[in-house]
Amino acid sequence: ASAVSFWNTVRPLKTSYLMRRAELAGNFEEWRGYAEKELETKSHFSRENTIFLAEKFVKFDKANAFLADDETKGLALKLAGALEESGRVEPLSLAYPVWSGQVYTILGERFDQAYFKNAERVLLTARQISPKKQEVLFLLGRLYLLERDFSKAIAAHRQAVELDETINQSHWFLGLA
Repeated sequence: ASAVSFWNTVRPLKTSYLMRRAELAGNFEEWRGYAEKELETKSHFSRENTIFLAEKFVKFDKANAFLADDETKGLALKLAGALEESGRVEPLSLAYPVWSGQVYTILGERFDQAYFKNAERVLLTARQISPKKQEVLFLLGRLYLLERDFSKAIAAHRQAVELDETINQSHWFLGLA
């Protein structure tokens, strides 16, 4: 009974604390420390927390407030792996392949282009889950642009335009491709 009590009270409190500290972190290095600890601490919230961590990771990348070192690569691989595992547990959830695709795309941009294949695999899974989700098509199109596969990039962005011609972003990305 005490092990169940520990699982149900202490670990969720610890993960809540770590997530809050990560949220309040003043820089990437501080955030990375809390994110590492969070990924090592399993609780009922672990799957959902990986989404929040991935979102913050992507924001750091977009702000170019990112340390492209081995520690970051290791964290990104753990995060992408945890997201993929969560996707296996909840196979109809779009969030896990979308966020793991973004993390793998960053790994491909910053560390090794071989990670682009992982990004494509999980983003194609996301497209199977929700074939009419423009965000997935934008992410695939961006990935194909990074890979310099312009025919695939154009096809993905054309599909996004066809889904809803009123969204200007679709046209902009298609023009970029």
